[in-house]
Amino acid sequence: MNPRPLPRRAGLVGLGFVVVSAVLVRLPLFAVPLDPDEGGYAYIARKWAEGARLYSPAAWVDRPQGLLLAFRAAAAVSYSPAGVRALAVVAAVSAALAATSAAWAIAGRRAGIAAGLVAAVLLAGAFVEGYEFNGEIIAAAVGSWGAVLALWWRAGRIASRWLLAAGLLAASAMLVKQSAVDSVAVVLAVAAVSANRRRALPLAVGGTAIPLGGALLWAAAVGWGAWWFAVVSFQAGVAGTLTLDGRLTATLRTARYIAPDLLGVALGAALGLAVVLRLRHAWWPAMLWATVAVSAVLASPFGNPHYWMQPVLPLAVLLGLAAATVSRRTAVGLVALAVAVPLAVQIHLATSPPASRAAFVVHNRTQLAAPSVAGWLRVHSRPQDTVYAFVAGAEIYLEAGRSTHYPYLWGESVVRIPGAVTRLASWLASPSGPRYVVLYQRPAAVDPTGRLSRILLQHYPNDATVSGYTILQRRR
Repeated sequence: MNPRPLPRRAGLVGLGFVVVSAVLVRLPLFAVPLDPDEGGYAYIARKWAEGARLYSPAAWVDRPQGLLLAFRAAAAVSYSPAGVRALAVVAAVSAALAATSAAWAIAGRRAGIAAGLVAAVLLAGAFVEGYEFNGEIIAAAVGSWGAVLALWWRAGRIASRWLLAAGLLAASAMLVKQSAVDSVAVVLAVAAVSANRRRALPLAVGGTAIPLGGALLWAAAVGWGAWWFAVVSFQAGVAGTLTLDGRLTATLRTARYIAPDLLGVALGAALGLAVVLRLRHAWWPAMLWATVAVSAVLASPFGNPHYWMQPVLPLAVLLGLAAATVSRRTAVGLVALAVAVPLAVQIHLATSPPASRAAFVVHNRTQLAAPSVAGWLRVHSRPQDTVYAFVAGAEIYLEAGRSTHYPYLWGESVVRIPGAVTRLASWLASPSGPRYVVLYQRPAAVDPTGRLSRILLQHYPNDATVSGYTILQRRR
C-alpha cells in the first residue's frame, strides 16, 4: 500500500496541534508539589547564580553542570514552583517538535505529525512523571535536535556543516543527564555510514567534542577534584552498591508501573520496527535511536519511573514511521492506541480536585506535605533565618524561600559521603545552627550512634506538627 502523503496545509495544522497538545496535557498536573530533585536543583542553581561556586559546600550537587544551567534559567524566570514547571512546558514543546521533525525527515509529513502528537501526550504522562522538570525532558529538548539535524542532512535537505551543530546539541544532552547518549549515537552513526563520511564524520565528532571538552575545561578551572567527586566518583559509588538482582527487580517493578503510559506506544513502535527491518537501508537510524535509549534505561542503577521518559521520542518516531506506511484510518488508529490511556488519565485528573491529582501521581509523603510545611515556615520564620529539612526534603528551601547552611540536600549524600554526618552534627550543635528543623527522617536511621538524636533533644524542642511531620525550633 502506498498511502497518499499528508497535504502541506494539513501538515502545518498538524504542527499547531502538536504544540497545543504539548501545552494542554501538562495543565492538569502543573501545580503538583515539586519533587525533591526539582526543588533541590532550583535551590542550588539559585545559590550558584548568587555567586556560590558549584560543587563547593555552598552549592553541592551530584549532577552535571548542564542540568544546573537549565534550573538556573528556571530560577531566573521565577524562583518558584510555577517557574520550574513553566520551563518544563517549554522543554516538552521543544521535544515534541523534535520528534515531529525527526519522523518527518525520515518518512514525510504524516509520520512527523503522528510522532509529534504521540510524543506531546506521552511527555506529560502521569506514570512516567512527565509533569516534572527532570533531566530526561531537558536532555530530550536539547539533544534530540542533534538527531533531527543529522536526519535532515541524511535526507539531503541541509548542508554538511550542520553536522557540527548536530554533534554539539546531541552531546549537550549528556551534560544534563549522563546516560543521554542516544542522540549522540544517531549523529555519529549517520555520519559514519554516509558516502561522504570523510567530511561528515570529523564534523560530527568535532561538534560532539565541543560541549564535552568545554565542560571538562570548566571543571578544571573551578576545581577538578570537587567536580570529579560529585559527578563521577559519588555517582559510581552509589551505583556500585546495587546488585544485578536489585537492578532487575527495580526495573521490572517500574516497567509494570509505567505500563499505562507506554504500553500503547510500545505496541505501535513494534509495528514501526517491523517496517524499519523491512526497509532497513532507509529507516535504520530510528531503530538505533530507540535501542540505545531503552538500553540506557535498563542500565540505570535505580528504577525511577521518570527514567522511561528517555525512550519516548524514539518510540514515538517508530510509531510515526508505521503510520506513514498504512492507510490514513489505520494511522489514526495507531495514534489513538498510543495516547488513549494516558489521555484518559489526564482527563480524569483534570476533572478531579487538585489534592486528588497530587495524591494520584505522588507517592512521596514529604513531597505532598511540602506546601503545608513551607507555608508554616514562611509564617513563623524570617527570610534571613536558616532551616533544615532533616535529612532529605530539598524542595522545602524553594517552597519556603528559606536557606540552609548544610551542603548535602539528599539522603544518599548524607549517609554515603565521608564526614557528612559529623559535619551535620557539628552544625546542628553550633550557635549558627538552623532556627527550625523539619524532621522528615528518624535521626537513628541516619546516625545509629545516637549523636544526632542527643543533639536534637538537647537543642531543638518540639514546636509544631504540620501534615504529620514534627518541626523543631532551636532552643533560645
